[in-house]
Amino acid sequence: MNRPPDRAPRRARGGAYARKHTPLGLLVGADDGLYECIPGGRIERTIDGPRITSIDARGDLALAGGVEGAWLHNGLRWRQVSSDATTAVYVARDSLYLGGANGDLLRSTDEGDTWTPIPGTTGLTLAPALGRLTSGIAVTGVLEVKGGLVVAFEAAGVWFTPNDGATWLPRSSDIDAHVHRLYGHGDITDRLFVTTSTGLYRSTDEGHTWLRSLKDLDRSWGGSLAVLPDPTDALVFSLAKSGSDGVGIEGTLHRSMNAGLTWARVLLDGPRGPEDEWERVPAVVRPHDLEDVTFVAAGPRLYASHDRGKAWMPLAEGTPVANVLAASV
Repeated sequence: MNRPPDRAPRRARGGAYARKHTPLGLLVGADDGLYECIPGGRIERTIDGPRITSIDARGDLALAGGVEGAWLHNGLRWRQVSSDATTAVYVARDSLYLGGANGDLLRSTDEGDTWTPIPGTTGLTLAPALGRLTSGIAVTGVLEVKGGLVVAFEAAGVWFTPNDGATWLPRSSDIDAHVHRLYGHGDITDRLFVTTSTGLYRSTDEGHTWLRSLKDLDRSWGGSLAVLPDPTDALVFSLAKSGSDGVGIEGTLHRSMNAGLTWARVLLDGPRGPEDEWERVPAVVRPHDLEDVTFVAAGPRLYASHDRGKAWMPLAEGTPVANVLAASV
């Protein structure tokens, strides 16, 4: 693939992607495409048609994935980089990752010009209680950690490879194998979180052991998570009740000030007063480079918090209901 002439500059010192262009704002992945919203400005649909279920953004680069493939924004424009169904995207400091609906995992180190498969993800042998991972199990999360790569699957838990897929080690002890999403801490590389069909699990040892957090929660279908680093991490977590088709319904937002030991429900201002439940599970995100800021898409509205989830301000109304949310700020 030829390098496009309007390529964005590569990276700032330290390996992070440089910011050389105007931020995209909030990126909303919806059933009918991808929307961009600058707070206080218009909401525009920039990828028209396909259902978008995964987004990530860092610096000038953003990735969006869905049922019809994956798209990359290089600071100036969106372009499609894959036509295969994509279920997980990850913009790391020096690499880009695409996880597929059939278990495939691809990495790019040249900002999307070329993609290299990481082997082994469709033939892993699981613990006896989980059976065997075969092709067709979707990748739901990817994270670079100290010494390797952690990958989560839709129905096969979490795995670790120290050598780019040559060998894989299970990291699924004590968790629900149906992992919806995988999250890192930002500051502490061995601290991981997964949202699953039975709640939120936290690990402090790169997935060797996991602890489930359900205290004070009245439902357990895990949505998305914002991790706000601190000596006692703050978490903002969306969750729901499990619907008959396995999709979350009657969604809520909760906040923890002690890394998930206890939770309190979040209220957001709506047109008729405070709201604390929505038909679909809200979408939550913390930008990679802002420690105290969190954004939420709940129903047809966007909100922001600049104080670790204590207070929330409305940003926009009339937005499409989000499957996933990212921030390019």
